Amino acid sequence: MILDTTGELRDWYGVADAVFVGKSLTAHGGQNPVEAIAAGKPIVLGPHMENFAMLARSLIARRGAIEVTSAPELQRAVADLLRDSGLREALVQNARMVLSGHRGATSRTAALIVDL
Repeated sequence: MILDTTGELRDWYGVADAVFVGKSLTAHGGQNPVEAIAAGKPIVLGPHMENFAMLARSLIARRGAIEVTSAPELQRAVADLLRDSGLREALVQNARMVLSGHRGATSRTAALIVDL
């Protein structure tokens, strides 16, 4: 299933076996991968994650996402994920570990603002 609408992705992650992060294969800055990770879905993303660069780099470095640079690579990555439940689970667990390092960011930011 391919979705190309705004505001509906969260409702569809439950039926996905894998998620490709849109706007990341071409130079459009990428979409937010956090909702897919929070939904427990393995993600594939392209090299253009400028809007979420730090997170994308962490996910790639910690094997929490698969990065592809072309449509054929995307096809292979998704096929691998669909065949291999162990790979899907490893990506999800690694991605959740990456996100866990960001927990509490709102309260830390609020404390910094109060201190100012």
